[in-house]
Amino acid sequence: MKQKKILIFGGRGFIGQHLIKRLDKHANVKIYPVGNIGKSIKTKKIINKKITLIKYNYAEIFNIIKKISPHTILYLSGNPAAENSNEKYLYDYKSSNLPLVHILESIKNIDNNILFFFSSTIGVYKSGKKPKSEEGGLNPISYYAISKVISEAQCRFYSNKFDLKITILRLASTFGPALSRQLVYDAIKKLDKKNKSYNFYGSGNETRDLMYIEEMVKAIEILIRKKFIKSDIYNISSGKRYKVSEIIKIIAKLKGIKFDKIKFNETNNTNLADNWSMNIDKLKKLGFKPNTNIESQIRTTINYWNQSK
Repeated sequence: MKQKKILIFGGRGFIGQHLIKRLDKHANVKIYPVGNIGKSIKTKKIINKKITLIKYNYAEIFNIIKKISPHTILYLSGNPAAENSNEKYLYDYKSSNLPLVHILESIKNIDNNILFFFSSTIGVYKSGKKPKSEEGGLNPISYYAISKVISEAQCRFYSNKFDLKITILRLASTFGPALSRQLVYDAIKKLDKKNKSYNFYGSGNETRDLMYIEEMVKAIEILIRKKFIKSDIYNISSGKRYKVSEIIKIIAKLKGIKFDKIKFNETNNTNLADNWSMNIDKLKKLGFKPNTNIESQIRTTINYWNQSK
């Protein structure tokens, strides 16, 4: 069987490293991880694979795609955390939209049969009670989400005009070993301290569509192995909605902390979206079966950080 070459922009990041770790198990796949030489990375290293660092300009992106001649390209680079762009409105444009168009132009000029996967976010959807399908309306509420909507439009333009094969991955909030941000990590670190009580923002009734990293890269692998003949969009999620209070209660239980010590501050809820969830029926039709044993997944995450102390 001919070896499949996969080029991953964002190979130093959280999702990138876990995906490389999973794909490296397959003999018929050769992974080429790439990182942006101009950007620092805070994600802890979990793989020993060499990462090629380049400047994310057109010339260097074009040259590495031309040199490797990959079957598949994944773009997992960009802004690792939405809050990074709260006071820097051009941050996402420079770190995501501009490199993306360099990649799309390079694919167009080298080989439009390359399969391209772009990582978007659940944040492009409008918060609401019903899980959002891929055809749902978009309503970004942050600079980060606006950037992703623009990126998706860039992808659709190149797909329609130049017949590029592009798959957009709308990713849920993720958690797991080595990710030092977002709800699960923040709650773990807060509950590490010996306090009489623990205060969290919001009412606790806000809901989140959380996905364990091993489940996320399993879903992405299924899509990579699918033979695409046209561009498409897929929600990547556990398909289950969790209350914030439910997640924190699980973490408190695993740490031996009574839940009556947990306090929620509703007055600081102004910047929190209420409800996030995605419909994954389309992904399930490809054979994805989500493992939603979130307590076990959180336990593994807690154990990782305990061992890293």
